[in-house]
Amino acid sequence: VDVAIPDTSVGYGSSVVLPLRLTDVSPDNIVSLEFDIAFDPQVMTLDSISVVGTTVATWLADTLRVTGASGDTIRFVGATASDAITTDEVVLFLYGSLVDLRVPTTSVLSLSHVLVNDGSGSTTIDHGSVTLVGDDGDISASPDPVNLDGTITIQVTDADADVSGSADQVEVRVSANGDSETLQA
Repeated sequence: VDVAIPDTSVGYGSSVVLPLRLTDVSPDNIVSLEFDIAFDPQVMTLDSISVVGTTVATWLADTLRVTGASGDTIRFVGATASDAITTDEVVLFLYGSLVDLRVPTTSVLSLSHVLVNDGSGSTTIDHGSVTLVGDDGDISASPDPVNLDGTITIQVTDADADVSGSADQVEVRVSANGDSETLQA
């Protein structure tokens, strides 16, 4: 059985919904699951777990959140006597919020503990991640104040990951003669 959380990129301050998916389920009939999902609360918070619309929705299940020095962990435990998982499917959704952090960073969503049924079968784990991206930047020019008859140095600093698909650009207008120049990076 493969247990996976996807990698995703979202903007700071955004909400995210991440599926936890089981694949290569057949021929196993899965009747119990236990996961620990570790994450960095400095980057994101996991607000809730939902099993609505999944086979696990009919199971007896519970979650526990543990706060630790190096991060937080959500534990999910569930079992059934009748509604086994027999095909590949999403078994739960993680609902989270990204902090308003304006530097590029990634939080690994580590499946630090996975137990399927009694643990006797083979399990492959694919950890996920959430990467913060944004579209803001800082522009500075020197010398300060700018002297129109000399060399002008312009620096654009954008620490966020660029996911816009277009080149960063700065338009420079010289008001003395109406000239303008567009610089692209």
